[in-house]
Amino acid sequence: MIGAETLRNVQDTTMKMTGEMLETSRKVWLAGLGTVAVVEDEVRGVFDSLVEKGRKFQSTRSRVDDTVAEARNAVGGLGQKVEQKIQATVASTLHRLGVPTRDEIHALIDRVEALTRKVEELSSK
Repeated sequence: MIGAETLRNVQDTTMKMTGEMLETSRKVWLAGLGTVAVVEDEVRGVFDSLVEKGRKFQSTRSRVDDTVAEARNAVGGLGQKVEQKIQATVASTLHRLGVPTRDEIHALIDRVEALTRKVEELSSK
């Protein structure tokens, strides 16, 4: 028979773990944003470099058009790669930290609710 104190301990532990997971997730998110900021700075540098090269080749219109197209493709593809890398990094970090998935948390909540119902049933007898 599970006592009310044990149930409270389970609920307190669950809430504490949830808070810790949220704080860890927040830190991972902020690290991902920092990564985006660093990559954005690097992309700007690459883009500025491409612009300077474009100025040198301005006399030949086809070379300029090719350079601009390459820059757009590089920047567009880089944005997608950065997004994928951030998502993979966040998922990997959370997995390594042992952070449960949303489904695992919901399953735990369901189990605690079921235990609560059983305790209430036993208490009413």
